[in-house]
Amino acid sequence: MPQHEPKNAPELVFCLCAPVGSDLDAVQAELTEQLHRVGYDAVQIHITDYLREIRPSPKAGEGFGDRVMRLIEEANALRERIGVMAAMAYAALTMIRRERFRISGSETTLKPGVAYIVRQLKRPEEIALLREVYGKRVFQISVHSETSRRRTRLVERMRDADPAATRGRQFENKAGELLDRDEFEGKVEHGQRLRDVFPLADAFIDSDRTRDIGKTVERLVRLVFGYNYASPTRDEHGMYLAKSAALRSLDLSRQVGAAVFSAEGEVKVLGTNEVPSRHGGTYWDGDEPESREYVRGTDTNEEFKHKLLSDALHRLAEVGVVTEEYGALDSRSLLARIKTEKGVDLGKQLLLMDMIEYGRIIHAEMNAITDAARLGISLKDATLFCTTFPCHLCAKHIIAAGIKRVVYIEPYPKSYATELYPDEIVLGRPDTTTSPECDHGRVRFEPFIGIAPFRYRDFFEKQKRKGPDGRAQTWMAGTPVPIVGSDVEAYIVTEEQKVLHFASLLAATTPLEDSEGGSL
Repeated sequence: MPQHEPKNAPELVFCLCAPVGSDLDAVQAELTEQLHRVGYDAVQIHITDYLREIRPSPKAGEGFGDRVMRLIEEANALRERIGVMAAMAYAALTMIRRERFRISGSETTLKPGVAYIVRQLKRPEEIALLREVYGKRVFQISVHSETSRRRTRLVERMRDADPAATRGRQFENKAGELLDRDEFEGKVEHGQRLRDVFPLADAFIDSDRTRDIGKTVERLVRLVFGYNYASPTRDEHGMYLAKSAALRSLDLSRQVGAAVFSAEGEVKVLGTNEVPSRHGGTYWDGDEPESREYVRGTDTNEEFKHKLLSDALHRLAEVGVVTEEYGALDSRSLLARIKTEKGVDLGKQLLLMDMIEYGRIIHAEMNAITDAARLGISLKDATLFCTTFPCHLCAKHIIAAGIKRVVYIEPYPKSYATELYPDEIVLGRPDTTTSPECDHGRVRFEPFIGIAPFRYRDFFEKQKRKGPDGRAQTWMAGTPVPIVGSDVEAYIVTEEQKVLHFASLLAATTPLEDSEGGSL
């Protein structure tokens, strides 16, 4: 069992998550500095360093881009080898125990004031495992950076790492390939799912604004340590209400919420994705009678997509374009047969299966907009906070309603909003050196930056902000103390169990062979 952990300096784990090409070095350095200011030592955990134990040396003549590609492939191979999607998080647990041993001489002896910075997460199963072990001691920080800036950084790093290269443009195609692969390897079962893990953060930081990194990281660390005088920003409050609105949805696919605010931060209207009610608005729990999707037991949009595919298949069979054998199949049987015979999950690749037009559910953004119309509330020049990037159906309503700014957390690959409305929508955070007039009247869609709804109450819900003497108290505990609640003995035991399980999986599996015959 671990020794008694100092009450004021428990172990912490910060997990960084960012698309390739982001300036993670700057974020990591600032986080290390801010932790030092509250009396903590930061220990760096680069998960990919663990892969050296499986492949001790890189391939000859490997450039920066090739190295990143190799690490992606080796991490994928490790997941496939042991059949665990959270394999790299298991590696992180192993490395944390080793570092603890190095620091204190024991894997279970805790030195006060130590924070591990884990770099970096690429699948949702990874943060799920770390939260299972460490509870509220773990903090995921997702780092945003615009694609154009990340592409430029990658090109420059590839050029600088190649002694024979003089121009960056020869690396642009490689950089684009790396950006696409890093975000989402949909065709690789054990591949990266950055798009899925990124929204699960406790806090979101913008790494493109170097001057702001220090301010935002300092604020986050102060909140973690119980700072009493940081209140939510307008954006944080807006997104928290959007997330709250999402929780009343019984949609069979997922919960989405929207909140529309005035420029001054006043709440105008909320919305969620739910079936419209005959009385206006959407159904609430307890409404009688009700006709929500769960009552019918099926997702109507999903059913219509399969009907459309089946109809197309039968029509093509009638004119001889496909065989009668395939034409006689319904869409689900067809897709299952193709997956079995060809090894291709065609259902995830067909554009037709991305259709969203036939659902009975009104989307959260449209729910908010129609409620505002029904109640006579103007949304002109308002800001809409949505837990998910708006679809192209919602985008046209947002534009028509006069909303000027949209803030979102989760990406939505099925949305064609920017492709259909390039003259009406501008994507990304505004440059701090430009004025709003540079948008030329277009609606700005930008990613959320700040404390995520997941940790909103942990950081901002306070009791008294004064001491026994009635004077204002800067820190909840009088001095900087992390707001964590998991039992140290419980997590050390769980951590050990997970590490031993990981070791047994590695020992029981045969290393995979790569294309050059080396083991992975």
